[in-house]
Amino acid sequence: MRRPEQTLHFAVAAYLTTVLDPSKSFWTTIGHGGGGRVRGSMLKHMGMKAGVADVLICWPHCVLWIELKAPRGKISPEQVAFGQRVGSLGHLYHICRSLDEVAAVLEHHAPPMRGRIAA
Repeated sequence: MRRPEQTLHFAVAAYLTTVLDPSKSFWTTIGHGGGGRVRGSMLKHMGMKAGVADVLICWPHCVLWIELKAPRGKISPEQVAFGQRVGSLGHLYHICRSLDEVAAVLEHHAPPMRGRIAA
């Protein structure tokens, strides 16, 4: 597997599309990787902030951020700072290294779901 983090992103996207109730919640991925220096510079000028988590899930009175990492992926100082910042705002923040970890986070925080579907 050459790109384990990308594979995880694809699996998480399919899972969230399947399990979250779209009439009572909203989710998106934050696409801030790839494209090299030119794209990175463009995104920075458009307001993209370093360290922003990969996945945002919202439902009434709750905001959940999930940083997806490959099993051996390292968390950057900017990602640590982002987690602390959104935590200080009352948001939830988790780092997940597998689809099972994402499923466990959802089980714990109980966003509106179509049903409990195994990861």
